[in-house]
Amino acid sequence: MRRLVLVALLVTGCTASAAPSLRPAPADARVGGVLRVGITAPGSVDPGNDYEPMGDLVVRTMCDPLIAADPVTGELKPSLVQSWVVSDSGQRLVLRLRKGIRFSNGTPVTADDVAYSLFRLASADYASASAGLLEAVDGYPQVHGDAETDDDSARRRLKGVKTLDEQSLEISLRRRQGDFLRVLTSRVTTPVPREAASADSAAFAQRPVCSGPYALAAPFRPGDTSLRLRRVPGYRGVDTTLSRGGAGYADTVDLRVYPTAAAAAAGQRKGEVDVAAATPTDSADVQSGPAPQVEYVGFPTSTGPVFDKPAVRRALALALDREALVQQVFPGTRTPATGFLPPTTRPVFTDAGCAELPVAGDVPSARALLAAEGISLAEVRAPLYLNPDGRNLQLAKAIASQWKAALGVTVVPTPLPFDAFLARGTSAKGFDGPFRFSWSTPYPDPDGMLYPLFSTERVGRDNLARFSNPGVDRVLVRQAREAEDARDRQLEQRRVEQLLCRELPMLPVTFSLSRYLVAPAVRATGQTYVDRATGQPLLRELYLGR
Repeated sequence: MRRLVLVALLVTGCTASAAPSLRPAPADARVGGVLRVGITAPGSVDPGNDYEPMGDLVVRTMCDPLIAADPVTGELKPSLVQSWVVSDSGQRLVLRLRKGIRFSNGTPVTADDVAYSLFRLASADYASASAGLLEAVDGYPQVHGDAETDDDSARRRLKGVKTLDEQSLEISLRRRQGDFLRVLTSRVTTPVPREAASADSAAFAQRPVCSGPYALAAPFRPGDTSLRLRRVPGYRGVDTTLSRGGAGYADTVDLRVYPTAAAAAAGQRKGEVDVAAATPTDSADVQSGPAPQVEYVGFPTSTGPVFDKPAVRRALALALDREALVQQVFPGTRTPATGFLPPTTRPVFTDAGCAELPVAGDVPSARALLAAEGISLAEVRAPLYLNPDGRNLQLAKAIASQWKAALGVTVVPTPLPFDAFLARGTSAKGFDGPFRFSWSTPYPDPDGMLYPLFSTERVGRDNLARFSNPGVDRVLVRQAREAEDARDRQLEQRRVEQLLCRELPMLPVTFSLSRYLVAPAVRATGQTYVDRATGQPLLRELYLGR
């Protein structure tokens, strides 16, 4: 008999059809009006191909997730899925949909639609940029074309997803992964109606249908300068993390497409739109919150005779004043990184991180560490690789200057186009010097921040430091992923972070901030403008003041 290890029946009452317990709206919140938002061109507005921030903002405003992540705590709560059971140490999940939910075209949402949507996401024919989120699901390699098979049904059906009845389905994974539920918080897994999506895939991609409070008023095509989301009549809010069940307050959300983020911000300042991403120089009318991106300076851990030594990497980390770097390069737009996990993934730990690495640096300790090891870096000269987007070159120059002054080491900022940068990092030899790199996840996922960058299995892919440590692999791949309890899993992930703080294959330099210009007339329920789990503006929680 399988052992059930987690049951979430977070509904009021004792039946599966009971209404969800929803957060009430603030007393002064007004429903109605038009919320105007400035964005740059979305890559896609189809939930199954939700792969970049602008398209994600459109999709998450339109569509409810299968499972919701609380925008403040990151805690998992019911949405379209009203209950779930996880068994076999995270290798089997049973989901039960809420009764009575419908797509914006009026058709019921069924377990078959969910199963179809997950197959569609994984399918090689659909070619979603986000398909890899389902890599752990049984049958993914065959459906995605990564494994050859003569079984036609294995290519046309995701083996690990089975419908149990009209409202229930089972997901089986190829490996144990206790926090796979977090994948289901991503809008890329939101269900779409099988019949509509399969009838005309090109037309559906331009005007997708999902279950949520808003729907596109017209198809959106590349080159369009605006898109409009209109309220869906009769929508019943189900997202238990948002007020009114995520039903939203504006009757219409108008999104104006600008050629650049700076142009969108200028449009907001001129009163053309109510909300837009702020530029680094904006200070007035800015609402901010944590973002999921961590910026690192990485080390080639397999390249001797310098950077393969943990003592050298630790000395370089201690010699770096991350607080000064933020003030010099990113004033007001970032914070010094305190660990390997960004604030968006820390719903429990407030003391996590690399406490022994002060953000202001400790040059005397760095020098003492090298002296004790009998190491001098004065004759060392190495490239510092980067792709020259944004302020990357300015950051690299500031890092090089600090290291030269503190330890005498010479690193030469070496810009490469991103494709060339990535090709060098993933080549057989990898980098031969430090490199600047950033990473984020589309949903609050500690495993997604740690496993790709630091597991041996990902060397030469995302693990550009070519770091391999059996202890990290054991805790990360087995103990953390197989933990039956969420708290135990977080403790194991914290252990991984502590190991990385000692080994330092990469040094976290900055945490990003999500910053948005918001018109004074626009208010937020509970003063929550920014989703702390994703860094996106909570457009459904914004309303127009009286």
